[in-house]
Amino acid sequence: MIKIGLVGPYSPRMKETVYRDLPKAYKIEEIPSIDKYTHLALMDYVILRTLKFDSAVIESCKRLKMIQKYAVGFDTIDIAFAAARNIPVVICTGINTEAVAEHTILHMLAVLRNLLPLNKRLCEGTWAKDEFVARSFNLQGKLVGLLGFGNIGKRVATLAKGFGADVQYFDPYRAQEKDEKALGVSYVSFDQLISTSEILSLHLPSNPNTLEIINSGVFNKMPSSAILINTARGNLVNENDLIEALKNGKLAGAGLDVFYCEPLKKDSPLLSMENVVLTPHVGGSTAGNDIKMMQQCLSNIIKFENGESIEKQNIVNLKLLKEPLPIRFS
Repeated sequence: MIKIGLVGPYSPRMKETVYRDLPKAYKIEEIPSIDKYTHLALMDYVILRTLKFDSAVIESCKRLKMIQKYAVGFDTIDIAFAAARNIPVVICTGINTEAVAEHTILHMLAVLRNLLPLNKRLCEGTWAKDEFVARSFNLQGKLVGLLGFGNIGKRVATLAKGFGADVQYFDPYRAQEKDEKALGVSYVSFDQLISTSEILSLHLPSNPNTLEIINSGVFNKMPSSAILINTARGNLVNENDLIEALKNGKLAGAGLDVFYCEPLKKDSPLLSMENVVLTPHVGGSTAGNDIKMMQQCLSNIIKFENGESIEKQNIVNLKLLKEPLPIRFS
């Protein structure tokens, strides 16, 4: 019997999909929290969501063939140590793209139009028709800066352009000129991006090079009328510096779906700021999206077990694996 550890918190819908779609040759073991990690020693595969998977954990997984990450973020996994054990780490690219991109636009509009304070006033019995007019803005005509230009960044560009915004971007790996022209975006330096963008939206992965890439030095260079949107990873932003920038008027507002520590602490000053929109890391959480993600996780595991190819872009530690490679790719 091939054993798969379902590691982390999963909704009933997600688990129902796994048990329904999994072939009979496989058996699921639910490992919802770190205190159940002793069960990992017998797992051939894991599907990992949110929990940490460091070198000590990987070392304890004596039978582990592959780590399948739910969604795309793999910053909780020691991918180099996994590679040293010749264990591929596989993600699910593309499935979250539309949901996260739309959520990004939602945050932009909610901050620009003061959606939450207007709703709060109305619920309190105040008809605040004119209170926020002077600080309510259209997305049309705004200069949106995208820091990171992968699948989600590109989709955000398309959606923002649909609202009539202008879009510029910076990414360590510049897109092809034909793609820039097709999307109607311009490539600029990092310094130009942060100093000219009226809306700065983050779409980078979390790694040592991007840790706290948005900090007080960046806020000091941004226009004071700018807003920050982060639907990527919480540790891209120095949260204390962000709070100070919002308090001191160096930043007009922020829309955040991700945080340095999750769940967000109940005493965080961000919770009481009217110019900040917060959601609990739900950018990719739409009806049906979770099912597609679980099906992709299972598909990758079954392909690996059967010696079939997995898309190269989904194998995040491929270049670190040793020959002979334990995984086929296309």
